[in-house]
Amino acid sequence: VMVIHKKHIEIGSSLCADGSDDDTEELAKRILVSQAMRTQYVTVLMSTLLTEAVGSMLAEKQPCALIVDDDSFLIGLLTLLDIHEFGKSSKERGLRSEKIMVSEVCSNKGNCRALWSVTPSTDLLSALLIMNRHDMGQLPVILEHVEDHRGLPVGLLDRECISLAC
Repeated sequence: VMVIHKKHIEIGSSLCADGSDDDTEELAKRILVSQAMRTQYVTVLMSTLLTEAVGSMLAEKQPCALIVDDDSFLIGLLTLLDIHEFGKSSKERGLRSEKIMVSEVCSNKGNCRALWSVTPSTDLLSALLIMNRHDMGQLPVILEHVEDHRGLPVGLLDRECISLAC
């Protein structure tokens, strides 16, 4: 089962004025993830066929899909890079691509784990620091951490979102 989430939130073309790096950094402290995040994203289950996941990601022009459990809680993040790396090793093992599930890609070298996420109330500078420190291209945005779950996804933050906001 795959779900494509589309919500439209209109914010100005740029929340940060052109200025010095200090001005941009100061503004990034005041802008929240909720003001810059993508609200259109793809979610998949571990049991989703990889071909379906890739098809949805490409159709929606998304470089990744949020992996959720049956209760829609975040499990991880499936990126095109994860899929590419898995594809190289699966050819060597002779796997049939039409039968591969998301779970098989994610079990490969521990890929797909969402070890880092942010909430809508996180400031952009903090989110960017997490991305830089952990060499991440995107961060899942979750409502909150609930019990032992990683939270409910509400968006996706990537470097393009941040540069458009700043």
